[in-house]
Amino acid sequence: MTKGGVHYSFEALGTKATAEQAFQMLRAGGTATIIGMVPFGVKIELRTASTSCATARSRGTSMGGNRFRVDMPRLLSLCGRAG
Repeated sequence: MTKGGVHYSFEALGTKATAEQAFQMLRAGGTATIIGMVPFGVKIELRTASTSCATARSRGTSMGGNRFRVDMPRLLSLCGRAG
């Protein structure tokens, strides 16, 4: 982490603590992208008094934008060819 926080953070574990940390490490105007699947009903707490959280942006993604029914069989077939 650089002085004043980071421009971009990515959370991939899907826990409350790591999602909150992704926002806490941002600099003013930074962007946090939450990739991990935080369990349904879990609330993420942000400290709005913090300058970075007050001006931060958040982004979410659903499974990285993959097309599960198309992409997974293709990836599995590629694994079979590697051996």
